[in-house]
Amino acid sequence: MFKHSLLLCSACLLSSGALASGHFGAYFVAEADADLSDSDTSLDLDGDGLGLFGSLNLTDKDSLYFDYSAVEYDRAESDGLSAKVDFDLVQVRAGYKRLIPMGQKLSLTPAVEAVSFTVDGDTADTGFVPSYRIKLSNIRLLERLRPSRLPIG
Repeated sequence: MFKHSLLLCSACLLSSGALASGHFGAYFVAEADADLSDSDTSLDLDGDGLGLFGSLNLTDKDSLYFDYSAVEYDRAESDGLSAKVDFDLVQVRAGYKRLIPMGQKLSLTPAVEAVSFTVDGDTADTGFVPSYRIKLSNIRLLERLRPSRLPIG
């Protein structure tokens, strides 16, 4: 049910004009590697997949966003041994974020998103994830921190 709600929210974003007041796109995951390990064993998974993303700007500071990705894993490797596998991992994310200016050159963007992971059609995990981003918007200041030429030799 949770996954269906996230997909419905994502579809609503698209149909409500995300193309006009936000952005929308698709991407191909040419190499999806997952490394799983504990104290005794290490397992490397290889696959590929695709995804869709989009956002809808509610105001100049508030926006809704979504991301859907599906990866098909087809090979597993552990301790030099390799085997064929066949399972799909689907990730659906939908969230809200707000831009908070902290002066002329600095901004803070807190966000909260709902996340759902599905493995071969069975929901593996769902939940809410809070996050934030701090952005320095004056790129020239960052360029001044780089050396103008690198020493040779």
